[in-house]
Amino acid sequence: MGRVLLNEYAPANGRKGSLVVFFLGILLVGLVPGCSAGNLLPSSQPESSSASAVVESADAESSVEADRSALPAEVDLCFDEALLMEPDELLAIIDAEDAHAFYQIIDIRSTTLFEGMHVPYSINIPRGGQFALRIDEVHFERTIILVGHESYDGVGGVLEVLFETGGPETSVRVLRGGYDYWGTHGYPVTFELRRFC
Repeated sequence: MGRVLLNEYAPANGRKGSLVVFFLGILLVGLVPGCSAGNLLPSSQPESSSASAVVESADAESSVEADRSALPAEVDLCFDEALLMEPDELLAIIDAEDAHAFYQIIDIRSTTLFEGMHVPYSINIPRGGQFALRIDEVHFERTIILVGHESYDGVGGVLEVLFETGGPETSVRVLRGGYDYWGTHGYPVTFELRRFC
């Protein structure tokens, strides 16, 4: 299956022509079999694949000793795999003293899920229409780390908004396995609203 690499279609000279590039990207997404512009994920996944992911998630929750070495099987990505960040990389960032100066962690899950539990120091800007409306909360001068679901549902649409607004030089990473993996494998979680300033 082909991939839409958002940075490859961005103009080298900054924001000039970015609207044309954005619409070109939307057209290209429509041409990639199995992808939709709404979420840039395969629109038809075998049910057995999603059912096994639910079983794996339930098994991980019931395990007392979480195994961080076994990351979930990858879904078919419609964004550049180089954007993925390993959970241990994010853990090191959270533990660093000066991380707030360089990173912004954005949880794109629903507000209800975020309020239940989330990655420390993250803010919640849910994917979909709310993300574009709250784009002024994004610090484009920092590396943006997106935390979503294990399926990466909605990440493509958020990436489109980020690259359209911030330009091709926008530094974005996506947490591999999303919160689903992070929260069930012994990484730190919180319900407190703490954020990097």
